[in-house]
Amino acid sequence: MLMKNTLEAKMRTAFSLIFIVIISLVGMIMFHMINQSFRTHSDQTLGHVVEANLDLLHNHLDNLDRFTNLIANDPDVQRAVGYRNRTEQIDYAIELKNQRLVHERLQQLTLVPYIKNAYIIGESGHMLYSYKKNVRNEYNFYDAPWFSDVIENDRFSDNYFTGFHPTDYLLNHQEKQTISIIRQIQNTFLFAPTDRSYLVYDIDLSAILLENTLDQDLNILISNGTEWVYLPESLTLSHQQLMAVGETLSDSDVDTVIEEPFGQGADLLVRSNVIRPTGWQMIGVKKMSSVTAFEWNLLTVILTVIIASAILITIVSGLLSKSMLVPMRHVIDNFHQISKGHYDVTFDKSSSDEIKELSDAAETMVHNITSLTAHLVMNRKKYRRNKCGCFKIKLIHTF
Repeated sequence: MLMKNTLEAKMRTAFSLIFIVIISLVGMIMFHMINQSFRTHSDQTLGHVVEANLDLLHNHLDNLDRFTNLIANDPDVQRAVGYRNRTEQIDYAIELKNQRLVHERLQQLTLVPYIKNAYIIGESGHMLYSYKKNVRNEYNFYDAPWFSDVIENDRFSDNYFTGFHPTDYLLNHQEKQTISIIRQIQNTFLFAPTDRSYLVYDIDLSAILLENTLDQDLNILISNGTEWVYLPESLTLSHQQLMAVGETLSDSDVDTVIEEPFGQGADLLVRSNVIRPTGWQMIGVKKMSSVTAFEWNLLTVILTVIIASAILITIVSGLLSKSMLVPMRHVIDNFHQISKGHYDVTFDKSSSDEIKELSDAAETMVHNITSLTAHLVMNRKKYRRNKCGCFKIKLIHTF
């Protein structure tokens, strides 16, 4: 059905289109601004979490470095290790004294709760002294790939941080893996380094890092460049997503967005910083599923508001146009009555100035028409009287 070509229809259409376009533009601008603000907030939150964990880890590693230096350079520890390395027949009276002194030094590690185990390895590759957990006496650390690879290639100057490695050297070994710190012990009393003596710590990074319980989509990872050094137990990333994150870690500092890797349906916001003492990278990864859900919810709300506003605007514009055009319709109806010869019409002058002016002009026109009509009728009557009088005079004159 075609729309009527009336002023009311045109006004309703014009008002509706103008307001709908304005509301749509405002809604899209608000959607963009709010969405951008939410993404910026997510990026800032991820950055703060990464920086907080990085600062915390740096502080703990600095403290750990001080403890390592304190124990590795302790004269009693060096003397005890040197004695065990160069003496074939151990005097147990001396050894008991050395054990007591070394254990006293190792007991300082009770102040470091994230150290799960500590042990000193001698030149033979076997454990000389240990802390917390019992190490198997027959275990030779030089046969362990993770340890021998470090020693043979001399990969450390002060402290060397290993990747994950098995803990099969422990008596209560349960196939769990750990990360260790290796520090060389030098015997300054012999005026020569004992290159085959080492202080080793097994550490638990999860006990150091902050647990982010507020955002389940945020994960803190640590990589040494070739493998993952730390993955949280509550990891929410798939293997494919981890691969995608690993491919972005070519730079030392990373701040990027991985768009829907491998069809996972959610972008990944990645933030990475270098861990100062180790050269590892701490990576914060946030799944943008919450941001995507927020975007859809926001878009739904805005579209709902636009549709509701469009309906409301259409109704209001119709009522407004009617309120404006009802007096005009009354004037038009009066003109129709006038066109049919009914001049006893009444015009409404209580509306707008324009309608009042039009009504006054219409009344003047009606008044002029009625006056002209009355004048014509009167002239016609006079003409008829005059014509009749002349006819009578001619008759009298004839007779």
